[in-house]
Amino acid sequence: MKLHSLEETFAAIGRFCSIQGLSDNSCFKVNLICEELVVNLFQYSRATEFDLDLSRQGEKLMIKISYQAEKFDPTRPTKPETAPVEDLQYGGLGLVLVNTLAESLDYSYDSKNALNVLSITL
Repeated sequence: MKLHSLEETFAAIGRFCSIQGLSDNSCFKVNLICEELVVNLFQYSRATEFDLDLSRQGEKLMIKISYQAEKFDPTRPTKPETAPVEDLQYGGLGLVLVNTLAESLDYSYDSKNALNVLSITL
């Protein structure tokens, strides 16, 4: 589904959680991960919309966010233990949090279409 705001994102996640009967903890994780990634894509790219796909495969939750913008790979965040907190910028603490909460975070970039695709498994 095409989304244009964080509010739309939270509403879509709420519907997904309700339909899937997910625990509050699982929904919290999905909301937090999506919030970090969506805020980053709006703040640091020229993207004005993105696609959000949420699914469940057994006990695993799958999040896919895709958007057109310059290439940025959030699967390689600056680690807080290697840089002072005050030096962390784009790709800093929020992305460390995402990587910590996710079981896996995969990234691909289609340079022909300038399409960033994040696939997150919880």
